Amino acid sequence: MDGKLTSDGWEEVGCLLCRRNTEVRVVWPDAERGHIVRCRQCNLVYRNPRRREEDHIQHFVEEWTEARPAFVLEEYRNKILRKIVSWILNRFPQPGAILDIGSSYGNLLGQFPETWARFGVEPSKTACQFSHTHLPGAKFINAALSDAKLPKNTFDVVSIVDTIYYMHEPLRDLGRLPSLLKPGGMVFIEAPNFSNRGMVYRWIGHPFDDTWMYFYTPATLANLLAKVGLKVVARFDLPGHQVGSSKIVKRFLTWSEFFLLKGLNKISACKFDLMPHFVLAARRC
Repeated sequence: MDGKLTSDGWEEVGCLLCRRNTEVRVVWPDAERGHIVRCRQCNLVYRNPRRREEDHIQHFVEEWTEARPAFVLEEYRNKILRKIVSWILNRFPQPGAILDIGSSYGNLLGQFPETWARFGVEPSKTACQFSHTHLPGAKFINAALSDAKLPKNTFDVVSIVDTIYYMHEPLRDLGRLPSLLKPGGMVFIEAPNFSNRGMVYRWIGHPFDDTWMYFYTPATLANLLAKVGLKVVARFDLPGHQVGSSKIVKRFLTWSEFFLLKGLNKISACKFDLMPHFVLAARRC
């Protein structure tokens, strides 16, 4: 979605789902990183103004992907990754082909059986080099999804974990997915639930990093997937990433939050949907 450049090289954007400059409400003022706003028509939450895409990618590379070792990026999240992989394999018990978008250091693909054909797309050169060494049976493409050369009608599973909110142009990028799937294939996307994390981050005084472009709820992410021809068929809820923390207090608090909110969601007949993280599974419409 083209944005209007500001004098300092940032850009003003409209609502991705409504495709026009609908009225917004500022839900998190942040002049340094870009305000976080909510569309009053469809409830999508996004950053506006924001860095231009080329500046966003360069900033992400310099400050994050090429600057931190693998264990800092992913090690504490392995418990969550195992839950996601188990959920996928329950739906695809036979070996197939998986494409992991934003594959980072290959942690998710490394938990799939070697009988699977495993592919990753990752813009970080450092992460791809690490993945090639530690998962020689998998194939990693050092590119953004928008630029990666990928075969059509090839994949049983496409996974996007800890990545969707960084995408600068998610309609453009996710629009590639239906053509990549085999008949009966599924897309699995993990995201923090802004209905929860927006409140938690504000409560602890922890601002969202300016690499985050969009802030989803299950409803707004489902609407986005529908725009690109994907229909949500299942959902799986997750606790926060700190379930993998080395500190027992953090693990206890993370699990306590998860089960408390799960109970609230159930007794309210899903009226209060404040689960910390969620995974949506979708098929071609």
